[in-house]
Amino acid sequence: MLVLAAFAATTACHDSLPDPFPIHWNFRGQPDAFAPKPWGTYGIPAAMVGIYLLLLFFPRFRSSRVDRPEVQRAIDVMRLAVLGLFLAIQLMAMAGGLGYPINMGRGITTGIGVLFLIVGYLLPGIPRNDVIGLRFSWTQSDDTIWRRSQEKGGKVFTFAGILVLVLAGLTSNLLPAVGVMLGAGLLAVILSWLEHRSHTKR
Repeated sequence: MLVLAAFAATTACHDSLPDPFPIHWNFRGQPDAFAPKPWGTYGIPAAMVGIYLLLLFFPRFRSSRVDRPEVQRAIDVMRLAVLGLFLAIQLMAMAGGLGYPINMGRGITTGIGVLFLIVGYLLPGIPRNDVIGLRFSWTQSDDTIWRRSQEKGGKVFTFAGILVLVLAGLTSNLLPAVGVMLGAGLLAVILSWLEHRSHTKR
């Protein structure tokens, strides 16, 4: 539905959208790359088709554990969340192209913050698998290490999501949010490794 919504909205407004159309924005949320119509206008909807197919079929080839309801639910939610973020970016880009005062920097930052909150919510409930979650050799080695790593990672991503949303209200510059995202990812990896070290020393 989200993919169809992106194509429908783009088609409905296509004649009124600027040519060339912005396809990339810098850290200040300003467009710095353009593409002619229809390649520029339909670029994000086309990418959404690829993302949908990738997240639909790849997990099934990657693992036999994807049939577990908790794993499948997490994959489904993440697919919707990622597609929702891309749809939001497309709608904001179109609104800006139509002359509305859209702050792309804050819009993208807000979307990323929401995505991080969703990841933080999902992680603690994901059982051990090789498709989704904090998947490292050490977390895959034991159910207890996996569970505790996902729980700690969930807290890290939830806090990061809240912080990114706060930043979205303070600045349109994407750099602080990118720093938080990278820091959260690194911290989640470190905490999972420390959990592994602690568990193996017992």
